[in-house]
Amino acid sequence: MYPIFGNRKKHILKSFLRFFIYTQIIFIFNKCAQIVPLTGGQKDTTPPILENTLPSNFSTHFNSSIIKFNFNEKIQLINPNDNIILVPFTPQPLQWKVKNKTLEIIVPENLDTNVTYKIIFNKCIADLTEKNTIDYLEYVFSKQNYIDSFYIKGKVKNAWTLEAEKNVLVALYKPSANDSIILKEKPLYFAKSDEQGLFKLKHLPDAPFKIFVFTDNNNNLLYDPYKEKIDTKNTPIYTRKDSSLIFYVSSERPIKNYLKKIQLLNNSFIHLIYTFPDYYRIKHSNTNAHIINDSLPSDTCKILMSRVDTASFIIQTSSHIDTIVIPFSSNKKTTYNYTLLNLHNNVLNYDSPIILQPNYWLDTTRLLNNILLFTKNDTIHPLNIQSYSVVMPYRISINYLLQQNTEYILKIPINTANQKDSLSYQTIGFKTNAIENLAQLKVNILFPEKKNYLVTLCNTQHKVIYVKKINLPIAASNQQSIEFKNILPDTYLLKIIQDDNQNNQWDTHRFLLNTDKREFAEKVFIYPKPIKLINNWDVVLDWNEVK
Repeated sequence: MYPIFGNRKKHILKSFLRFFIYTQIIFIFNKCAQIVPLTGGQKDTTPPILENTLPSNFSTHFNSSIIKFNFNEKIQLINPNDNIILVPFTPQPLQWKVKNKTLEIIVPENLDTNVTYKIIFNKCIADLTEKNTIDYLEYVFSKQNYIDSFYIKGKVKNAWTLEAEKNVLVALYKPSANDSIILKEKPLYFAKSDEQGLFKLKHLPDAPFKIFVFTDNNNNLLYDPYKEKIDTKNTPIYTRKDSSLIFYVSSERPIKNYLKKIQLLNNSFIHLIYTFPDYYRIKHSNTNAHIINDSLPSDTCKILMSRVDTASFIIQTSSHIDTIVIPFSSNKKTTYNYTLLNLHNNVLNYDSPIILQPNYWLDTTRLLNNILLFTKNDTIHPLNIQSYSVVMPYRISINYLLQQNTEYILKIPINTANQKDSLSYQTIGFKTNAIENLAQLKVNILFPEKKNYLVTLCNTQHKVIYVKKINLPIAASNQQSIEFKNILPDTYLLKIIQDDNQNNQWDTHRFLLNTDKREFAEKVFIYPKPIKLINNWDVVLDWNEVK
């Protein structure tokens, strides 16, 4: 019995081992047979490398008709007509051909013997597979026995933000050229500003040039008015002495402020949209009408009027007069409402007046005695409003001493444009802040000159939030103290505008669009660092070096 049992046990053990070995072998072979996609290795991200040129770069006594550029791999050209450029610009274009790893440039005949030339390759030489491009490559040559070595360098800034402007074209022209040359001819020499706004024009002759800088957005080497920012110098620059320059680019102000669009918000409220911010005046109207813009210039002229079938206006801007005729549809459904002004995130300064702006022509005799003001805690008993007034025609100011840190509900009758309309109410809820939720700022400024200034607080996107006007007559001191009271906590940029024409706004360049004279953008000065204002803070700053 025992031997038989022992043999059976050995037999079972051998069978188990045999099964285990077979399954492992099958598993291994099955794994080896799986199809795995090829990775192909790391992606090529390296652009072609220029190994040599023939003739060599910076050649003098140049007399070759072909320049060969030899690279370490096969190449292709991307948009060569736009991105291979010979400077100074010549009427005869460059020609080229590619043979495997070699680029051949055919040089135009009859090049000037007294000029240093440069061939610029701007992101146009790439490898065949991944199109990795060489960012910038230049080849310099001269038929003289020397390479011109004068240069102009400098920086381009935004005239409003004073921040660096990148990719701005710095263009040189003959000093005798008219300003309009930048509209129709490519520059003799050019360069572009880098990420820091810096530029350098190298290999220039000892000569004067007319200089313009502009944001060549479409890369056509020509200036497009209104669409591109620009700056220049009043006199020609000289490469021998004007080696470092600073430019401040802005869009040009048009001579005429064109009416672009008319928006009919309802039968009593229209918006006239113009090309740039301005002041407006109604010289004539066939109906009762008022412009309800605030004191700052705007590109929108907002007009409230009594209802008529057809309205006609004569509107005067700073540059011209528009005659406007607007028919109204009697079937157009009108939604009447009010806007509570001076709200910030539904919060009103406790010491501010309650000012309502309607979107329709008011019947104030029916309106004023029917405005109701409640606290949110008591919506049954209306508060005793002290008085009403109509400010800036057809804005309603409610005189009530608001409490700090309190929620209010305002009920205003609407549909009062006609005596036959029945009264219905619009409800507006708002909250007042408290003095401890506001900040106070006092700035002691030593102004550089006796001029007219706008001292502004801007948000970090350079939008003007608060403004103070400063006029300095001859007898006034250049040292002035400006106070901004009860302002909302935030991070601000303190900015001064030199308001030369006293129109209470910043004016940009006017060059080509002004036939009388060039007008440069008004100067802007920015405090060296942002100002962070916190709840219940009283901050005093001294700004003695305004530059």
